[in-house]
Amino acid sequence: MECPAPDGAFYAFADVSALFARTGARGSAEFANLLLERGRVACVPGAAFGDDRYVRFSFAAAREEIEKGMERFAEFAGSR
Repeated sequence: MECPAPDGAFYAFADVSALFARTGARGSAEFANLLLERGRVACVPGAAFGDDRYVRFSFAAAREEIEKGMERFAEFAGSR
């Protein structure tokens, strides 16, 4: 997964296309749905922003919530 450092916003735009095959997703919308259902992490499909390889994560939350979300993401990404 690749994710450039944000430029001052509370969002990260991550290229998750390398995880599509591993998770069974066929695009960012399906990836976002699977991540929410299986990993309990919310994100917005990148297709809404013009690039279906990406998802957008908000990190406008407490640090411990972000860490918990990233742990869940890592578990989801390593599964299947």
